[in-house]
Amino acid sequence: MRGHHFRSLVVALASIFTVGACSEQSPVAPDSASGGVRFAAQAATGSYELTFHTTGNYPIGEGASSAPVGTEMGVRANVRGSDGNLATTGSVTFDRCELNGNPAPSAACASGSGRWKRIMSVQMDPSGYPPTVYGGRCSSPTVIGFRFRYSGRNNGIASGMSAARDFTWYAE
Repeated sequence: MRGHHFRSLVVALASIFTVGACSEQSPVAPDSASGGVRFAAQAATGSYELTFHTTGNYPIGEGASSAPVGTEMGVRANVRGSDGNLATTGSVTFDRCELNGNPAPSAACASGSGRWKRIMSVQMDPSGYPPTVYGGRCSSPTVIGFRFRYSGRNNGIASGMSAARDFTWYAE
């Protein structure tokens, strides 16, 4: 695996994501400084697609939506400009939905009963390989909602947010 791909895959420290995805306490503090998303005045709207990947499922743009309990899952931020090229600058912040301090489906955040909690922020890879955070796994059946916020930086792609998506761990 090339160095820049490895950095994108491992950047999150699997233990932070694992503990953060299915536990009641997250070791990552909320990011109060990032606030809302600002849109650049002259940047073109991009596409912001969140995909999930299980171990060995690495193709860009493809993904999974569920896996058996205990399977490692990763979230990937696919950001493209209006020309279809992947973003090479800027950063993404991954969030998960929480309800009463516990991971929850995205519907809880959409209804206002839950809130989005920051998992971590990652810089875009200069090669264009989408940032991927691996290490999430649950030991019991559950559904957790995720999204990401993209902050563009001098690349012609406007800052924006992905649609929220749920990942399901099911009993075999």
